[in-house]
Amino acid sequence: MKDPDYSISELKKELERKILQLKSSENELIKNNIKLKESLLFSEDILNNINVVIQINDLETLEIIWANDTTQKLLGYSAEEIYQMGSMNFVKKHYHPDDIETFMKCIEFFRENKGNNFYAIYRVKNKKGKWVVFYSNRSVFKRNRDKTVKYILGVSVNITEPLNTGRQLEDLLKENIRLKNEIIIHSLTKREKQVLQLIARGNTCKKVAKILEISYYTVDTHRKRIAKKIGSNNIASMTRFAVENGLA
Repeated sequence: MKDPDYSISELKKELERKILQLKSSENELIKNNIKLKESLLFSEDILNNINVVIQINDLETLEIIWANDTTQKLLGYSAEEIYQMGSMNFVKKHYHPDDIETFMKCIEFFRENKGNNFYAIYRVKNKKGKWVVFYSNRSVFKRNRDKTVKYILGVSVNITEPLNTGRQLEDLLKENIRLKNEIIIHSLTKREKQVLQLIARGNTCKKVAKILEISYYTVDTHRKRIAKKIGSNNIASMTRFAVENGLA
């Protein structure tokens, strides 16, 4: 049987070793925490000093969850001011009228889970009343448990300065239209593309039905859905859209 004093002595030594190990681990954690904080501060410093607006929005409410300081530098409004104003009110009041529809298509794109990225060009009026032009990429930042989108991340590059000629702005607006059309084409089903292609080639709905071997009413339903997606019920507009986007 071991000497009780010896056992207590050994236990004390073991306890001291454990205490030293814990202190060592604590010091290491403190050092790592300091490094992590420095790294985060460095990253935040970069995010706040680039010529890019970065925002995270709640898809349901559209409210800003987080935004870098560049938002205020370029637009004159802080994330808190936009939050108080209401994100949708801000869009209606400060986005160019021609770009509000694109913004709404972006929201619809994510709410209907159509993809992970939405590219567009927006013109936003800052606090001084000047237009700031952004090339924006919005993407899925976080999903809910049911795989629907919860938060979207917006990275918008300020491209106002390079646009020093009317021709550049014209080319930019054409690019914006191309991006819009690309999203519309992506939303069309295979059958809708077939129907649009045949209509654009001058076929009536009755003839399209015969070619595809489906009923006239099915063709007409597809035509109505295509018209809704394109935003025009006019056959000439639908034909032009198909031709301009290589579907005819």
